[in-house]
Amino acid sequence: LSPKPEIMSINTDPQPLYLDINPNGEVTSIDSLCMECYAQGKTNLMMTTIPFFKEIIISSFACDSCGFKNSEIQSGGKIEPRGVRYSLTLDNIQEFNRELIKSEYATISIAELGFEIPSTTQKGSFNTIEGVLLKTADSLDADQPFRHQQNPEAATKIDEFIASLRRVLKGEVFPLTFVMDDPSGNSFIQNPNAPNPDLKMKIENYVRDVTQLKAMGFNLSEEDIDQVNKEQQMENAKAQALKNTDSKKVAQEQIDLAKQMEEMAISAKNITAQGVDFNQPLDENQDDLKQEAMQFDTPCPNCMAPGKNIMCLTSVPHFKELIIMNFNCEVCGMRETEVKTGGAISAKGKKIAFRIEKPEDLNRDMFKPETAVVYIPEL
Repeated sequence: LSPKPEIMSINTDPQPLYLDINPNGEVTSIDSLCMECYAQGKTNLMMTTIPFFKEIIISSFACDSCGFKNSEIQSGGKIEPRGVRYSLTLDNIQEFNRELIKSEYATISIAELGFEIPSTTQKGSFNTIEGVLLKTADSLDADQPFRHQQNPEAATKIDEFIASLRRVLKGEVFPLTFVMDDPSGNSFIQNPNAPNPDLKMKIENYVRDVTQLKAMGFNLSEEDIDQVNKEQQMENAKAQALKNTDSKKVAQEQIDLAKQMEEMAISAKNITAQGVDFNQPLDENQDDLKQEAMQFDTPCPNCMAPGKNIMCLTSVPHFKELIIMNFNCEVCGMRETEVKTGGAISAKGKKIAFRIEKPEDLNRDMFKPETAVVYIPEL
């Protein structure tokens, strides 16, 4: 009799290849050759998923013989259809704690410092903004004794640059613009407010040019180069058209808003809302104004969800009518308050010079429209 065939069980619920990031994630170890001493080392691999980003492969090599260590981050997915450029405004030291993923094709720069890390100088890495700046300063500082012997003039300039980086890390230089440009689209800067928008960071996706594609290892034919150049021209034309359209739209919106406010100011002499006379000074109608205001639905500029815009027209004693507008979005939490003049533009401009002589002078109320400039010559 032939043996009874063995029934094999099939796993209908396979484990995912990329796991959510956690300190107890599964790690794969592989024996590898150390490129420093050529002894046997060990490479640890972990495939994980970064929230609001994508799958990545974290690799770490260590050699017990010579102590050499190395780590690298690689994208676990395909190259994105477009490149990405992150522009982050650094205005306080807490922003240095943001985590970032830099691919091997990404360039990091801070224009205010004349600082740039080319894509060819570093491999893919997972770090914080502080870690990137600190690693740069330490790497430059390590070779300074040799530079002082070979080229003292260049070494002195590098000393000055290292000192400026140290001041930045101490929080003494703000604001700064941190830019990470990655033509592969596989880099990432953390948004601490996710999934809500990050008001300090601008993310742009763009069409890669021929130089960027060649730097990423693409072998382009003449037809490919022509196609890329055409796509680049089309993208530039679309961007210019959109810019012109936005400028015309903003200008028209400003004109329409000015007309509406002027009409409201002209008719305000006869307007009452449930017994509230908007011609009377603020203090005479204070209780009623707190109870009555005009409301209308407005889409939120952040998340485009319906929000409430509350508007009140009032008169400031010895000045003129003001329109107080307050916007609130219950979805993303955005709040914005704006005050505009409700009357016609005055026949002449006005310059007010106020001398501050005692602390109490700083408590004075003031109204500054969008056309006014405030300055202190002594500062």
